Amino acid sequence: MGFLEPVAAFVASFIFLGILIYRRVALGITLNLTAIVLSMLFLELIDVGNVFWETLTDFVTISLVLATFGIMLLSQLYKETGFVTTLSQSLSEIVRNSKLVMSILPAVMGLLPVPGCAIISAPMIEAEAKRLKLDKAKQTYVNVWFRHTILPVYPMSQFLHWLNGCIFLGKSI
Repeated sequence: MGFLEPVAAFVASFIFLGILIYRRVALGITLNLTAIVLSMLFLELIDVGNVFWETLTDFVTISLVLATFGIMLLSQLYKETGFVTTLSQSLSEIVRNSKLVMSILPAVMGLLPVPGCAIISAPMIEAEAKRLKLDKAKQTYVNVWFRHTILPVYPMSQFLHWLNGCIFLGKSI
């Protein structure tokens, strides 16, 4: 065990996270530093090194990082080639209601069982949001809300997989 008990380590790292956010440190740096602080408070130094090495050599971790990078690259290619604008304009010609288009695009993207789907659907919403003059916060809300409305009934949903696992293993929920 490290310096602190698990709950105390979590609380201390959460306070550290709040301080970094308050000081407006970049989000990526903040999250990484907080994870490092949590691991240093909870684990022995040798265990931190072991966990770091296992993470670097784990096939699932490597594939997840590569998949996320690929999704970000695909999203950027969609923007650069203008495919996002073309898709949005084509749907706008068919539907003719910008509010409906803004709800359909993330809902369709939410059907894809891939990590990082928000990165792909956000630029699609951006094109329609400009027409409706929505700020970034409302764009994010629409993207998150409509991408996840399908989750309770969609068979590829992680929630249903978790629920099935609990029922199959006989765990109480």
